[in-house]
Amino acid sequence: MRRDGTRPVGGRLHPTCGGWWARLRVCGTRHAVCLTGLCLAALWVMGVSCASSDAAAPPSAGDGLVDQVRDEQARAADSAAADAAAAADAAAADAAAADAAAAAAETAATQGTVDTAYAIDTGVGAGAGAHGSPPLALPTEAGDVARRRASHALARVYERMAQLDSGGAPARLVFLQIGDSHTASDTSTGRLRELLQVRFGDGGRGYAFAGLPWERYRQRHMGYRMSAGWRGVNGMRSSQGAFGMGGARVETGARGETIVRETCDRCEVGRTFSRLVIHYLEQPGGGRVRVRVDGDEAGLIVSDGVASDLGVFEWTGVDGPHRVELETLDRAPVTIFGIATERERGVVVEAMGINGAQARHFLRFDERLTAAEVAARAPDVLLFAFGPNEAYSSRYQVRRPDEEVFELLEKLDAYRVEYGELIARYRAGAPDAACLVLLPPDMTPRAGEDRCVPQRFDAEPIRGELCVRQPPYNYGGIINAQRYAAAEAGCAVWDQQQAMGGPGGMHIWQELRLGAADGVHLTSRGYDRLAEGLFADLVDNWTRWMSDEPEPLGTTVLHPELAITASRGR
Repeated sequence: MRRDGTRPVGGRLHPTCGGWWARLRVCGTRHAVCLTGLCLAALWVMGVSCASSDAAAPPSAGDGLVDQVRDEQARAADSAAADAAAAADAAAADAAAADAAAAAAETAATQGTVDTAYAIDTGVGAGAGAHGSPPLALPTEAGDVARRRASHALARVYERMAQLDSGGAPARLVFLQIGDSHTASDTSTGRLRELLQVRFGDGGRGYAFAGLPWERYRQRHMGYRMSAGWRGVNGMRSSQGAFGMGGARVETGARGETIVRETCDRCEVGRTFSRLVIHYLEQPGGGRVRVRVDGDEAGLIVSDGVASDLGVFEWTGVDGPHRVELETLDRAPVTIFGIATERERGVVVEAMGINGAQARHFLRFDERLTAAEVAARAPDVLLFAFGPNEAYSSRYQVRRPDEEVFELLEKLDAYRVEYGELIARYRAGAPDAACLVLLPPDMTPRAGEDRCVPQRFDAEPIRGELCVRQPPYNYGGIINAQRYAAAEAGCAVWDQQQAMGGPGGMHIWQELRLGAADGVHLTSRGYDRLAEGLFADLVDNWTRWMSDEPEPLGTTVLHPELAITASRGR
């Protein structure tokens, strides 16, 4: 051990764990020891794991993490006492050595301390999930391939991909993603839509908010606009009225207001559809809406109802490019949630995101309406993508992270519970759907909160030494909480931070012009790059699943020559 309290790992100093280890040597510095549980707590918060012959595995999902860490302290004390007693027996022939060993045993038993050499595992190598958490367990019996395939977290997705790939009976594969601004822009999801639809068939543009629920709302592969009399309502900023699965709506009480949705003739995908679906709110006194397709009347929405329920309008026609127009006919309240355009066969990728959203915000929306909307969309896989906004929420921060480790751990454990509730909320509408948690991209702290680690690079465009900016101190814990929640829910995981090269990857991606200047978002090329990485890993994992070699979905580092702490490749 070095004088600063850090230990060399694999011939070099692990920068993140090294700093925290030094600050947390508070439990017997005279003996150069550290409480095992406290070390595990700190490193769980940092998104790293401690492991040694004397230390238990990281806290398992499902129980209170703080209680598990305290239990670990007790186990450490027992282990220390047992080790010291064994040493005393071995030295029984030497009276002086025996006395010393007995004294050591008494000290260990009363103080509950143990001096062990910890190995730091970034968790991205084979056999472990990123950040040291356990991978999803799969059956391991030799020859039981069928059961392993059926138990795969993405089995439903891969079955649909196989059906689409075979060109047999009509089949659809619907991806429904909810998240924050990374999702709201439809940049990464838009690129994923292109890749999947080119490979497995264009199932149409799918579902999106109607009109413009906020001023800078943007979506790819469709045309959309609305007249000035509509008002967009964002569930992040209003608690009034009903919000469904996306947390936003447009509403009006005026006559003659219009919303237009049309195919995109300049886009690579989304150029045709044969089925139109409109989600609206049934409400007492609700007005009528005329629906036209290519100028011809397609039907009438009557939104008057005895309660605030989900209404669904459907139209089916000839597959081709179309223009849809909704027009209100009364001076009465009308609320539209979203519009879907789709085809009989192919992949659909839908993005329901809100700028600035945290996972807990989506728990505010109407539970019954959310389940009804999700059921109406019938997704084959639900994707969850949150994290950066939680990193700056006081709900998941402490003022003195060096000292308030258990307090921070309790907050992060509460976040794990919230994330699990979110997954359950959306799965209630699609209980047979697969689940994929997209761990958040890397990010850099706000001005004045920078922490950086010197790194040396020998690949373009970075050569020489660069002090790589690290993410906020609680970001590893945010990511770990999501990973544990995913494991509890049986969800697959794809780690966007790992794909970027690990903690510090955002700084590197900024140098590559893939990360935005704010250190949180990506450039259009950066979002496309992440989508391409997810697509490649999904197809690779599906191919292995099809070839009787099923394994959990992995994450490939996209620029391994510039990776910071993540492993290179799988």
